[in-house]
Amino acid sequence: MVTAAHHQAAWQIAAAVPDPELPFLSVADLGILRSVSEQDGVIVASLTPTYSGCPAVSVIENDVLDALQKAGFNAQIKRVLSPAWTTDWISEAGRQKIKDNGIAPPDNSVASSEKAHYPPDISLARPNGIRRDTTETGSSSSSSSSSSSSSSSSSNKSPL
Repeated sequence: MVTAAHHQAAWQIAAAVPDPELPFLSVADLGILRSVSEQDGVIVASLTPTYSGCPAVSVIENDVLDALQKAGFNAQIKRVLSPAWTTDWISEAGRQKIKDNGIAPPDNSVASSEKAHYPPDISLARPNGIRRDTTETGSSSSSSSSSSSSSSSSSNKSPL
């Protein structure tokens, strides 16, 4: 059985593991360390990748596992995909570290705004004079021949 002190120590060790892509941030700063629990004498660190296809997820999981095992814990990693990670999970300390390193921290005002509608309404109008019908090859070839005659007359001029 893991005592409360051992549990706290396991949390601190796992939480201190740096992100491999932004090493000034820890997995706790990013909010991807979801929990550290004990199951049948095994420390289980639950991690959520920043997105499901994150190329660093295996590295992060191995780094957390290595840190816990080096500290003497019998440990496992559990990947948690739902709910999906969001920038809302970045800690205030993490946001400050991001800012201190010259990166604009994500703004949560969009995520929390009740006025935000996603996806946004977008309507695209076809500009005047552009036709979608490509079956009239005669008209496009006549326009290309007129442009080729104008380009041949301009080719007689010497380049700059």
